[in-house]
Amino acid sequence: MCLDTIEDGEKFYTSYARITGFGVKKSTTKYRKGTEELIKRDMVCAKEGLKNTDVNKQIRIRNQGHIRVGCKARIQFWKTEDGKWKIHDFIEGHAHVLSTPRKTHLLRSHREVTGTKKSLIDFFREANVGPSKKCKIKLNTLC
Repeated sequence: MCLDTIEDGEKFYTSYARITGFGVKKSTTKYRKGTEELIKRDMVCAKEGLKNTDVNKQIRIRNQGHIRVGCKARIQFWKTEDGKWKIHDFIEGHAHVLSTPRKTHLLRSHREVTGTKKSLIDFFREANVGPSKKCKIKLNTLC
């Protein structure tokens, strides 16, 4: 499968992940020597890798659930000679339970802020409206 841009590949894998029920994140990149031209991009499951167990070197702000479980699912895109992007490697298997379709939109890589919400956030920011006032305004509009 050949794609015109790397953004098309990222959208493709993100939409596949949303349908399948897992989150994604960008991983390894490789650039052509001497230039800043991107020639390789890896995207992996959001649960890829393992938890850092060296607690003594970290200052813990709060306890968080274990997110990374060592999942090996990934896709690898390489740029061809003609400037197109092709899928070089694809690993489908997951080492964890996948999300249900009703909860997939809650995963970090699938969250979206619509244009209306974004413009409202910008309006509140310009008007110096704080978080508590935003909640009061939201409650008044819902009632």
